[in-house]
Amino acid sequence: NKVIELGAPVHVPTITTELQTLCDQLDAEFKPEFVITAFKVMMERLTGLQDEADSYRRNIARMHLKKDAVSIQQQHVAMALALGQMRFNKTRSWLECSIRTHFSNFPKSLSNGTQYTSVVREALLDLLQSQTAVNILTVPETLGLDATNLVHLQNKVQHVTLVACLVNIVAMLCTNKRLSLSKEERGRLKKDLDGVLRAESLGLATISSCGMDGSSS
Repeated sequence: NKVIELGAPVHVPTITTELQTLCDQLDAEFKPEFVITAFKVMMERLTGLQDEADSYRRNIARMHLKKDAVSIQQQHVAMALALGQMRFNKTRSWLECSIRTHFSNFPKSLSNGTQYTSVVREALLDLLQSQTAVNILTVPETLGLDATNLVHLQNKVQHVTLVACLVNIVAMLCTNKRLSLSKEERGRLKKDLDGVLRAESLGLATISSCGMDGSSS
């Protein structure tokens, strides 16, 4: 009853059904394994309650911290610098690479805030398009608190890039066969490839089959 009382309303019907089933089993012919099953179910539900409580506390904390997120991150960096825990070696290397690649006439041309912003923008694009996976160990120190978001963005960029490349390859194959893909066919192919690439079981044969379906249509 306490589990039902503390659980979210959306879970109450499921919890009630599970508990009723357990009670019916325990009231019937006694079997030791029923007790073990009951303990497992209760532990799972208690763990679920703990997870929900933790999620609620995190969401409440985000609401209060959101307006101060930038200043909190600045304080984090300032404290790390003061304690000697952060030296910006990766950040410096990251930005220097962007300057060498996109702004070869540095330092004369970089004389105002807009130009420095361009360096950071190009560096971020290079980071998201990099073949090296972003993680907390490789990300520049100044982006450490955003590592999770960067991982998600990098995966999204690579996913979109791969879908676009595969669509173009199929289009080239159709051209070689003196065929052409209409806008609607390209849209269907893009949607199919997007679904295939998101599937848990992914293989070259699956992608090839999707591509051949698009070229044959």
